Amino acid sequence: MRRIFIALLMGLPLLLSCAQDNPVGGNDGTPVEGPFDYSMIGGHPRLLLKSSDFDRMRSAIASDDRLATIHQIILDRADYHLTQGAMTYKKVGRRLLNESRRALERILFLSYSYRMTGDVRYLEKAESTLNEVAAFADWNQSEHYLDVAEMAFGVATGIDWLYHDLKPETLRAAKGALKSYAFDTYLTADGDIFRRSMSNWNQVCTAGLIAAAIACYEDDPRAMAHVIETLVENNKTHGMTIYNTDGNYSEGYTYWAYGTTYQVITMAALEKVFGHDGGLKDSCPGFSKTGLWIMFMEGPSGMCFNFSDCNAPVYPRLPLWYISDYYNDAGLLYKEVRKIDDGSYAESFDERRFLPLVQVFADASLLKDNIAAPVRKIWYGGQTVETHPTVLVHTNMANPQKDFFLALKGGRASTSHAHMDGGSFVFDAYGLRWAMDLGLQKYNGLEEYGIDLWSYGKESTRWNVFRLNNFSHNVITVNDNIYHFDGGSFLDKDFNIKKPAALGGRYTCYPLNRYTGDENDLVSPALTRTAELVPNTETLSFELVVTDEFTSCAGKTPHIRWSMATPATAEIISDGCIKLTQKGVTMYLRSSEASGASLKAFTRRADDLLSEWDEANEGVTLVGFEGTMQANQKWQLTTRLSAE
Repeated sequence: MRRIFIALLMGLPLLLSCAQDNPVGGNDGTPVEGPFDYSMIGGHPRLLLKSSDFDRMRSAIASDDRLATIHQIILDRADYHLTQGAMTYKKVGRRLLNESRRALERILFLSYSYRMTGDVRYLEKAESTLNEVAAFADWNQSEHYLDVAEMAFGVATGIDWLYHDLKPETLRAAKGALKSYAFDTYLTADGDIFRRSMSNWNQVCTAGLIAAAIACYEDDPRAMAHVIETLVENNKTHGMTIYNTDGNYSEGYTYWAYGTTYQVITMAALEKVFGHDGGLKDSCPGFSKTGLWIMFMEGPSGMCFNFSDCNAPVYPRLPLWYISDYYNDAGLLYKEVRKIDDGSYAESFDERRFLPLVQVFADASLLKDNIAAPVRKIWYGGQTVETHPTVLVHTNMANPQKDFFLALKGGRASTSHAHMDGGSFVFDAYGLRWAMDLGLQKYNGLEEYGIDLWSYGKESTRWNVFRLNNFSHNVITVNDNIYHFDGGSFLDKDFNIKKPAALGGRYTCYPLNRYTGDENDLVSPALTRTAELVPNTETLSFELVVTDEFTSCAGKTPHIRWSMATPATAEIISDGCIKLTQKGVTMYLRSSEASGASLKAFTRRADDLLSEWDEANEGVTLVGFEGTMQANQKWQLTTRLSAE
């Protein structure tokens, strides 16, 4: 009766209209053929959870100490939000994203806490937050559609989980904002940017809108069904493609967490209502493999392989709770349960706003047994250069102090968030990072300098940023020349197939120059890079061996620089040897060329090469070896890094 009373007050259609036959009609009244049976949509809550799921979560918390720990972290954070002031419309540069994310976190944490405890303080604060963001003049849909998507998911969750306890005027305001800023814009030019995107944008915006459509279904069943059907099909051909056939996520570690969190929200929301995800998982074979890829991306130093626009620190990977449950693979939680135990889940991290979803996705039965580390030592994959094919090696994932970690990547700089780093690598040993990637530089500051970060062409100012071009990466540079914007680094899978025991991989990198055919060109026309961890049976350790093979053009004598970024203190011992020291551990970087070409060791501070727009790289040193080739000469340059 309460729902009927609210609906009458709001002038909205009753939920009686939900039991209709397929196909449903779209916004223009035309039929929409799709895989979903809308007669299965029931009452609220229905977005990710039904009423019985709250009892299931209480039982899981009572039976598992780790889930109980996460529950308490959520309540503590909800208490923090009780003390915070009202939401305000505040943009940073062209983005409202910080406020959208703050609103999402507040609503999600408070809604969960109210439903789990019954404490009305959480309800009252959540309700006031819904009214505050509904009163915003816009959700920045014309400048940055991610802002709409994140706000929409937060508002949809509040509407659905608190539906029977919200005031009619709150429901009316929140649903009105969703209509004006989300449903009325997703098929316009504002929404076109995510619908044609084959990146995290598609995943995030798809999830936010589908969640909102599920929460608001009874208001306009035909229009909401159109949102769901349209975006599921679009997501299959766009967002899901980012996992390719092998599961490596081309935008890297940080964006995997962002995009995949929203991807599993879409899947889980559809499964909760309809019993299936509309074929999303079936559309991409790589999705079933991506959980293992992200595990292998984390090094024993506590830093990930942070290629592209990604930060280095390892932090919780919340989508693994859904993926492990769906595929019944407790091993995917091996690192996550340790992050709970070491306090990482209680700290601030990029996707903390989604923490209550762990309770939604977690299967307590998977946590009952001791979860072992993966037995395999190598992960490799990536079918095309656009997928940024990776090779990831762990010699002993179960013991970080004895785990030698090597990560290599291919790829193309002209893809989303990519750097000029084809063939680059990172390396951990003795719990420390020795070869590093500088990773992300924040966007807003660069945009204020007029850097066009979102153009990837030959003359783009993006490539003037030190952290983004080849000068900062662990690669070979020719004549101080910037890489070609569309150059590629291809994984040679035959190397791993023919040498299955090899702890490394091989890449073909081409071209190494900004302009092909110019006076600085190398011939071949490519460079071949092989990198492996070679065991030392006497010391029970491993040596990193990197071998680069390439040939100079006839009549050309290019200057070659092999470079590596490191946080270690560097000291040149000889022309062929550099001593690296950090935290009481010493390693040696040595280089030689097979024909006996003369090489000279160098060290320089990374901060010596910066422009006014570049962020500082305190404590980072570039080390390596350089020399000049003769014309039409083949080099085989071998570089070794070990404690011996």
